[in-house]
Amino acid sequence: MIRRSLCLAVLVSVCTLATAQELNAPSAELAASHKFWDRETKLLFAVHAGMEAADFGLTHNALAHGGVERNPIAQPFMKLGTPGQVAFFAGGTAATLGISYWLHKRGHHRLERLVGMYAIADSAAGVIHNATHPVQTRSLLLKSR
Repeated sequence: MIRRSLCLAVLVSVCTLATAQELNAPSAELAASHKFWDRETKLLFAVHAGMEAADFGLTHNALAHGGVERNPIAQPFMKLGTPGQVAFFAGGTAATLGISYWLHKRGHHRLERLVGMYAIADSAAGVIHNATHPVQTRSLLLKSR
């Protein structure tokens, strides 16, 4: 529950900042002159890639020490070891970029930004969960019995 609340708070705050920046420019001119790889898109994807890398590292460490992947979509990839984990996290980043580009080409510029913001919030929630839930290895569990 805390993870969802935190994810929602991050998403709302990032959306508020992005909306405030768009209101300053005329929307018709923005849509006509907006390039996909502008400053905001580069920043969004740099932050997203950093959060995905942190989520990958923490998830990889947790799984190596007896943790369990709770995401049903990610579970088959996580069972493949490091190559599967890399494929899952890199694929998520590539999918986010692809969906944003697809929306950009169709003129849905606000949705284009929201996809990146949601991806950041989702990765941040994963990082926060992994960082706040230390993995207890089996040897520690056996010693406590």
